[in-house]
Amino acid sequence: MTGTFSSRHTLEKLIPLIAPAFVVAFGEVAVRLRWVPTSQFPAPSAIIPAICSWPLLQDLGWTCLRVASGVLLGTTIGICTGLYLSQNKPADRMFSLTVRFLAPIPIIIWLPFLVIFLGIGEATKIAFVATGAFFLVHVHCYHSAKEVDRLFTELASIYEKGLLARLWHVVAPASTGAIFTAVRLSIALGWVVVAFSEYNMQETGRGGIGMYILQTSSLGKIEEKFAGMAILGISGALIDYGLVLLERHVRNWANDSGHTI
Repeated sequence: MTGTFSSRHTLEKLIPLIAPAFVVAFGEVAVRLRWVPTSQFPAPSAIIPAICSWPLLQDLGWTCLRVASGVLLGTTIGICTGLYLSQNKPADRMFSLTVRFLAPIPIIIWLPFLVIFLGIGEATKIAFVATGAFFLVHVHCYHSAKEVDRLFTELASIYEKGLLARLWHVVAPASTGAIFTAVRLSIALGWVVVAFSEYNMQETGRGGIGMYILQTSSLGKIEEKFAGMAILGISGALIDYGLVLLERHVRNWANDSGHTI
């Protein structure tokens, strides 16, 4: 009985791999049978050596560092400001209109201003990612915190809990789902933003995966181009899976904080 349950559990874990395996197998067959031109679509087996190449892994490392730094900075500020403004009426009146005015501006518009103040370098690329992450996370956290049941916040006020205590024990646990959704979206946006900045601010030796993909595409190196796309997708999927596991632990903390999510 235990063995049957274990086998079923193993099979359930393997189900998400069926679709990617099918895509890889179909791509291999399509190329081998000449259903698609090899000049435009390489066989998946031809991509593997390029994935393991040092230049690609080095560029991936630079990109991951920029995305991680930018998202961490932007989400930290966005969570703090979103939760704070949602519970502080004077600050909300003073700053929320400005944030609502700036948030819809396309993220690409901010790049020239960042270059003016920070120059062309790592600081600008990280700040570019952080800017996109901040507005995305701030808006999600602000509106989620606004929807927290007033019964809980009023009860905290009755027990004379300060603003920080209310934010930590009531508002933050209730907003956990929205916070993690915003963080996952900001990471997805971060990959796009950093690729754009890497291509427009190229640096020798630390260009990043965005520049790698665009350069190999312009040079007609199809295997290298698809290898960059593949490793970028794999990295994004692994990071997203790690966030799902982290969210489970944080939700346990949120439940223990006395607020049902």
